[in-house]
Parts: sequence; C-alpha cells; structure tokens
Amino acid sequence: GERDGTQWFASISAGLDHHRGHLSVSPYARLDLSRARLDGYTELGDPLYALRYEWQDVDATTGNLGLDLDYRKPMSWGTFAPQLRLEYQHDFQGDGTATLRYADLLAGPVFRADLNGFDRNRFMMGFGAAFYLQRDLTLRLEYRSLFGSDDEQSLLFNLEKKY
Repeated sequence: GERDGTQWFASISAGLDHHRGHLSVSPYARLDLSRARLDGYTELGDPLYALRYEWQDVDATTGNLGLDLDYRKPMSWGTFAPQLRLEYQHDFQGDGTATLRYADLLAGPVFRADLNGFDRNRFMMGFGAAFYLQRDLTLRLEYRSLFGSDDEQSLLFNLEKKY
C-alpha cells in the first residue's frame, strides 16, 4: 500500500556556553514536539488477506537535558577540538494506536494495535572531534549511542563552510 500524511515539528532550546581557557562547557535543555496525521490506506495484494488501516494521529513530546564539552587545541593547520556529549531524554508523550480491519470485510471486526515507542527514558552519549581548518572550513565527526529498550548507534559526518 501507499500511505500519505502530514507532519510538523518544533523544537525550543536554551543553553549556556561557559569558556575557561581552551575548555568549553555547555549545559542545555530542549523540548521537541512533533505532530503527524497519517491518512488511511489499504494494502495491495490478495484481497482475502489485505488490511485496511484507518487514519492515525502520531504525536510526540520529548524533553532533553544535556551537556556538551569540548577542548580546543590550536595546531599549525587550525584547531583540533575533541568533544563529548551527554544527554538525558524523556518522552512525555509518544505512543499511539493503529486501527485496522480486513479490506474485504467492511462491516467485519475492527482490530486495534498499540504502538509503543522507545523507552520513556533514554540516555545518549556521543564523542567525536571537530577540525577547524583554514578558510572557515569545519569538519566534524561524531559517534552517538542511544541507550534504552532499543539501543541505537549513529555516526555523524559534517562539513561546513562559513561565508
């Protein structure tokens, strides 16, 4: 099947940058909100087994408390900055329910499936480095690991140029 829908996302954050020599300590707090409406759709295939999914709202509200640390070391080619990120995440809302039925039984039984998201509480740890190069180029590499019921790892590669 093919499913359409709409989604919006908003995030608001506040933090503090404290510099002591080459060390930078940045505590922060962030609130992430997302709202999505998934349209109903019917699976393709054998009509005897195809399912009809009703429209569904998927809403999530997550609070984050974190700390970024970096140490900027001047080098002959620019600046090297090893970095550490620690973040606690809490879902205030984020589960949902899907309603479905067999496509060929319009008046048949209706089933509900509870959709549970991540653990309500998670911890994220990231470490990496930034390389501040000449001509306002910056290269960032970071490994992140999210600890919860479904552990997840990611690798970030970022190249930016200031104008």
